[in-house]
Amino acid sequence: MIEKEILAYCGKAKTYLAQSLAYNCCKLLANVVFSAVLANFLNFFLKGEWLLSFPLSGFLLILSLILRQVSLRNSWKANQELVKELKIKLRQSLYRKVLELGTLYRETMTSQEVLQNGVEGIENLESYFGLYLGQLYYCICSTLILFLIILPIQAKVALVLLTLSPLIPLFLAFILRMVKNVQRKYWSKYADVGNLFLDSLEGMTTLKVFQADQARAKEMEERLSGL
Repeated sequence: MIEKEILAYCGKAKTYLAQSLAYNCCKLLANVVFSAVLANFLNFFLKGEWLLSFPLSGFLLILSLILRQVSLRNSWKANQELVKELKIKLRQSLYRKVLELGTLYRETMTSQEVLQNGVEGIENLESYFGLYLGQLYYCICSTLILFLIILPIQAKVALVLLTLSPLIPLFLAFILRMVKNVQRKYWSKYADVGNLFLDSLEGMTTLKVFQADQARAKEMEERLSGL
């Protein structure tokens, strides 16, 4: 579920991930304060009494909104920096490896596989590291924060929350495994079509000479429709 090798390899990736987590936790605290202030206003309208003074409630309301917006923006920036760091490091490594091997890289993988790994393969990391991984850590930290906040108010509710919260990452892991299996099948078919396309480009002259280009085009259409 957590690719530790990639995180360790990509320099500041852990730093950006920690920053994103910190800003998300600040956003959660801001939401808690906003909810408390809103409850204070509702209590005044329903019962005619302030749990907190009106000036303090107004100040906390404005502060929570500002903190929430700042946290959202900085969390998004940290995620973008994380993804950019990963893409740059991995593409540079792939490029250097291909240069070191020269034409010998074709002994281990095709040109289409190199292109797919360098473009789409690395682009797919944006969803994993920019969205999934950050939300996984945030799910754990937010549960602990809410547990500490709710515990003095209602201990039973806090214990139920703490008990059931591990089901969320387990469910995410189950869904991720299903998605990986589907993607593996799709990736294999997609790679075959890509290899066929590159082979067709390289052998375009031969296909034209033997008037087999139309048959090859039809074959590619059939494979594409099957994806």
